[in-house]
Amino acid sequence: MLPFGIKWYWIVDPELRSYEVLELGADARYAHAVAVTEGVVEGVPGCERLAVDISGLWTEIDALVKEAGEQT
Repeated sequence: MLPFGIKWYWIVDPELRSYEVLELGADARYAHAVAVTEGVVEGVPGCERLAVDISGLWTEIDALVKEAGEQT
């Protein structure tokens, strides 16, 4: 493994409604550990006690966008 490689990284794309966690493997390449568009992810790699409510995240983002639109 690379000595300074980032073990996991998250890609959250509200426009595509996608949530991905990529993990650095022993071969120094990244592979998808999680790739979802809805639901709850429990036991996020690297943060096993963390649960992420993806559907709830999109609901919150929609509310913020709506609120911002009403303020203009």
